[in-house]
Amino acid sequence: MLPDKSFYQKFKCVTNYTTRKNVVGFAGRFSKEKGVIKFVESIPLVLSHMKNVRFLIIGDGSLKEEVIKKLET
Repeated sequence: MLPDKSFYQKFKCVTNYTTRKNVVGFAGRFSKEKGVIKFVESIPLVLSHMKNVRFLIIGDGSLKEEVIKKLET
């Protein structure tokens, strides 16, 4: 059973598209098959083309320490 329409209204985007911040995200298990390391390694490439981007990384897993280490360097 799906929630009623009022549930989805909580997630409705209320900010105009032209004024939103650029956010790129990863949400998932920190494991090789999910590609989290590739995602982290791509951050400098993205930032070399666009300076006004924020990155949001959510998750946990066996590669957590490696992800943190790569983000700190």
